[in-house]
Amino acid sequence: MSKLILLYSILLIGLIFLIIPDWHTPYDFFLFSNMKITGAMHIYFIGEKAGLIILAYIIASEAIEYENATWIFFWLLVADMVDYCLSYSSIWFSIRTFPVSMNIIKAFIFCSVIFYTGWKKLIK
Repeated sequence: MSKLILLYSILLIGLIFLIIPDWHTPYDFFLFSNMKITGAMHIYFIGEKAGLIILAYIIASEAIEYENATWIFFWLLVADMVDYCLSYSSIWFSIRTFPVSMNIIKAFIFCSVIFYTGWKKLIK
C-alpha cells in the first residue's frame, strides 16, 4: 500500500506549483548559477525530479536481479536533484569543447554500471 501512496504523491507533487502566487517574476534560486526562473517553474522542476526519484526508489526497492544497479540509479537521481538545486543543472566545466555536467556524469556512471553488471554476468 505504501508504494501506491508514493505513486499518488507523484501526482500531488505535480499540483504544488499551481499554488505559487507569483507566476511572472523571475528569481535567482541557485547558489552556483545566475539563472533566474519563476517560483512556479522552480517548484515544477523540483516536482518532476522528485517524481523520478520516487519511481526510482520503487523500482530499486522491488528489484531482485539488478538490485545494486537500480540503487545506484536512484542515488544518481538524488544527486541530480541536488545539482539542480545548486546550479540549475548547468555545465560545470569543459574539456576542450566537451561540456561536463551532472547529466554527463550520471550517464557515464550508469553506463559503467551497465557494463560492469553485464561483465559480471558474462564471467559467471
